[in-house]
Amino acid sequence: MKKGLWGILDRKFTRRDFLKYSSSLVALLGLSQAYVPKVAQALENVTSDKLPIIWLHGAGCSGCTVSIANSRHPTIAELILDTLSLKYHETLMAGSGEVAEKALNDALKQFWGKYVMVVEG
Repeated sequence: MKKGLWGILDRKFTRRDFLKYSSSLVALLGLSQAYVPKVAQALENVTSDKLPIIWLHGAGCSGCTVSIANSRHPTIAELILDTLSLKYHETLMAGSGEVAEKALNDALKQFWGKYVMVVEG
């Protein structure tokens, strides 16, 4: 396999990988494994190639951000570059202040009803 951007191996995201990802997401959110099929179905229903994510912070510890940034399968780079489209995340994005608020408002308007909102804290 050839390596793409960031030295990540270019490969297809298989059904098995998708279900592993869904299971990991359910575990990360602290939900029962009974939610895996529901999460998988919700992710499959998204019509675009990359799932738009808007990640908000409630409490300020950023523990969920640290956990996902330290993940190994898939890595955070694989998630952001190959699978997801992180539209707003105040810790990981380069912009701040008015630029960040504009990015959040633009993402909410552009993807209204077709994004996943993660609320940390």
